[in-house]
Amino acid sequence: CSSDLFLARGDSEAALRTLDRALPRVRDRYPLHHARARLLAAAHNAGGMRREAGLMLEAAGADLQRLIESHGLRGELEAALGNLRGSLAHYEMAETLAVPDHPFALQMAQIASRIGDRELLQARCTVLLEQDPSSEPALRLCDPVGARRMGLAHPADGGP
Repeated sequence: CSSDLFLARGDSEAALRTLDRALPRVRDRYPLHHARARLLAAAHNAGGMRREAGLMLEAAGADLQRLIESHGLRGELEAALGNLRGSLAHYEMAETLAVPDHPFALQMAQIASRIGDRELLQARCTVLLEQDPSSEPALRLCDPVGARRMGLAHPADGGP
């Protein structure tokens, strides 16, 4: 909670110090490593973020949901740092653990679009449109012509 207050004030260094002080006193280190990974990624400290993400995976243990969440977070943070291929690898790992669900299909489609991987984009779009054929983000990404017909502008056209 204190860490969140420091973040709200824009003091990420104090937030990180608060989390550092809490680490030795908690039984479940997973949420602290999660928070530290986010903070370090926001500070563009890729090495620190990756170290914390590794510690978060260790803290997840055999908890499948936490493992999926850990890889998903790592995918999100790698993308934010510009490492799209690394991001994709972590999203793929999360999806492998989440079979038959596809919790990161949209993120993977967005990355596939950005790196120009048409095969992956098509595969993820198939999943997305099967899950929810009326999903605005999926339609804009996967069927821009259909989205325009429905009044949803494509992001490249200055739409939402």
